[in-house]
This record gives sequence, structure tokens and C-alpha cells, in this order.
Amino acid sequence: MSWQPDYSQRIFRQRNVRPRGVAASAFDLRAPGTYNLGLYVAEGSSLHARNTRGVLVVHIVVSFVFENTRFGDWLPGQSEAFIHQYRRIIHRVWSDKYPLTTDSRFISMDTVQVSVHLETIDVTGQEERDESTTHWTLWVRKVANWAGSWTRGSSRHGLSDSGDVQANRFQPGTPNQTQQRAVAHEFGHMLGLRDEYSNSTGGVLDNPHHLRDFNSVMNTGEAVAERHYAPFAEWVSLKWRSTDHGERAQAAGQPILFRVAGAVDTSNAGL
Repeated sequence: MSWQPDYSQRIFRQRNVRPRGVAASAFDLRAPGTYNLGLYVAEGSSLHARNTRGVLVVHIVVSFVFENTRFGDWLPGQSEAFIHQYRRIIHRVWSDKYPLTTDSRFISMDTVQVSVHLETIDVTGQEERDESTTHWTLWVRKVANWAGSWTRGSSRHGLSDSGDVQANRFQPGTPNQTQQRAVAHEFGHMLGLRDEYSNSTGGVLDNPHHLRDFNSVMNTGEAVAERHYAPFAEWVSLKWRSTDHGERAQAAGQPILFRVAGAVDTSNAGL
């Protein structure tokens, strides 16, 4: 069951976060301004009680620019339908997958859920766009067949196409056959994560650690793994360490550490 944040009980908040614990990418995916993070007490819980439940809200603002091409025009209602499907896919694939947990005795909050909150804006046709109000701008082309997509952290821009909300099949007829909707994969890049698939010759394209994990959303599947939440656990850990509770824990030689599902953090995630 998904927990809801109690916005009246905010613990930490940071705008325009740069992902931590992720190795440098050939595509510069760790750009500043990637998303906002806020840690809240969950509804029905209390920071003054034991076993406090928390919700980490990952807030991302995505602006869409829909482009007509020689393959056709975006007809009335189609761009709205694309954004609706985009939001549904991102929420189902990326939100509320694994808990962030700690066994620290210095704080009452021991479990945090991760909730992705998307804010989407259609800016098609606007000659002047205020990109200071958005984290990512996504150009979406009208195409006949899947044409490929990319995300660039250095400019916080991405290129998509009208087929990216439909499943593409990879390695058909093999034991490693997978399906993936490109928007789910590209959203991982918006979070700062690297490609985990191999290049056309079977060598390393970017992240060398998970080339055989074909089901991974950063490979050719749609499964979010524990490691993909490790930067969130890192952020929560660092925020708690900056408090009086964290200083007492540090003095005792027991720094506050949140792990994904109690096992994975940025030291062993292979990001």
C-alpha cells in the first residue's frame, strides 16, 4: 500500500538536486536541476513516535513540445493522450518500488517510501519558454515507427517520438527477450542513471556492471532494481546526518545510513 505524504510535517526539502552516488556518464546525466526532493512524515504517522513512516517525494517538472513531421501531424487530443500515458507509465514503473530503511537508534523514522510526482506542461507553440520553471524539456516527434530517443543532462533536454509509450521488443525469439516502453527508460536518465546495456558489438556502452540484467529498465526491460533507488537513500542519509541526531550518531561511531530494502546503497549499487 502506498503511503501519502503529510505536507504539514516536512522534514527536509531541496530544490534542483544533482544526483549523488552515480558515476560520471558519457552523456553528462548528473546535471544540476534534475529534480526536487522532499522528505515528509507519512499520513497517520508521527515524528515523535517510534517506527515513524516517511515519504520521499521526487518532484519533476517536464515540459513537452510536440513536433509535426513528414510522417504526420499531431491531431487534436493526441498530445493530451500521450502525456496521460506518459504519466501513467512513469508512475507505475518508478514509484513505490522499494523501501528505504535504517536501523539507526538515533532517529525515530526507520522506513521511507519513494513517491514520484510528475508535473507536466505542454508548451508547444510558445515562442518564449521560461525554462527556469521546468526540470526537463522533452521534444516529441510524430513518427510512423519507433525512431529512437535520447536524454542529455547537460542541457536537461530530451528527444522522444510518438511511439515511445508503446512497448518495443528486444532480442525476440531468445531467452533474453524483453519489452520496454522507451519513456520508462529515458526517465531513468532524468534521474541521473546510466545505460546498462551493451553496445552493438557487445562491449561496454556506459555502465559496465549490469550488462546481463536484461530485465532492468536501464537495460532493455522495465524492472526497477534496488540499485536504482540508491541515490535517494544517499540523499536521505546525508540529510539526517546534518541534524543534531546525525551529529550524535556520528560521535557514537554509528552514522545514520539508509539502504534500499535494507541492503543496497551507493557503495554497492554499481551505478
